[in-house]
Amino acid sequence: MTENTSLFDLILAFFRWIKNLCIGAWHLCGKCVRLSWRMWYITVPMLCIGLGLGYVASSFPYRFYRVEGMAILNGTTPELVANRYNDLNKMFPSALLPTQGKSDLLHWDGAEQDCFKFMKFQSYQVVDYLRDSIPDQVDFTGSFDATDTLHMRIQNRLYLRFVTRDLPNVAQAEQAILDYLNSDPQLIAAYESHKANLEWESQFCERQVNLLDSFTTDYLFHQGTDAHFRPNQYQMLIGNRDIRLLHDDILLLLEHKKFVDRELALCTAPVVMQSGFMVSPRAINRRSNTILISLCVFYLLSLAVSALVEQRKTIHAWLKK
Repeated sequence: MTENTSLFDLILAFFRWIKNLCIGAWHLCGKCVRLSWRMWYITVPMLCIGLGLGYVASSFPYRFYRVEGMAILNGTTPELVANRYNDLNKMFPSALLPTQGKSDLLHWDGAEQDCFKFMKFQSYQVVDYLRDSIPDQVDFTGSFDATDTLHMRIQNRLYLRFVTRDLPNVAQAEQAILDYLNSDPQLIAAYESHKANLEWESQFCERQVNLLDSFTTDYLFHQGTDAHFRPNQYQMLIGNRDIRLLHDDILLLLEHKKFVDRELALCTAPVVMQSGFMVSPRAINRRSNTILISLCVFYLLSLAVSALVEQRKTIHAWLKK
């Protein structure tokens, strides 16, 4: 490429390359069709096998479903729970002794092989766009910018997901996963500290409400004759002092106490499922996709076998050299 090459020449070269690429792909497809036509006695059986295998692989006993749900974290961090949860993907998790199996880790009552029907344990951060502590989006792609100051990750929510084809035991798997997470010493220590803080905060709000209420009652009804009330200005004149009513402060404390009590009601364990694990009604290996993928794979295999059969004499002569 010379120094005199212009941008227009580069654009022409790019589109010329695209044209040659499309023509080459068209010729390749034509060769594949002609090869399949000549070797139809190989192509047809291979496609039939692919169709049958795709149908069997997408039948109900072999369908895989995503099971997912929102977890509430009480005191701990999403990173710690995610590391603990993702450890279930290992064949031999680090928390186990060499003589133990995954059923010991999950306290599974059934057979050891039933534990391996649950796979691909994944966790995702939850993003709050409105800064109101309400989950707005699950970051499935992991593309959320941690330096974003406008939007933020919620620190007490984590979205959990796993894949299974053993739907009747999903409830048992949920309980086993929660027991496994809630038995971690670090999570338990953070949970107990968080719960104690919530209880103290609730009691503090209640004491302050009672204090402000008694303070207002005393000044309104238990003062001497030098105190009188101005109903139009919501003020009480006691001597030379103006004391405003404390209704706004009391209501603000009551609202905060209600929020703390709601958090305290949910704070029953280090990790609590907001509404349990839900099974996605759409299978991962649904019939249409599975059959289409199977047909494509076996068609490519038929092309490879057909090419080997058609060039068998050339291959044989090359091997005999």
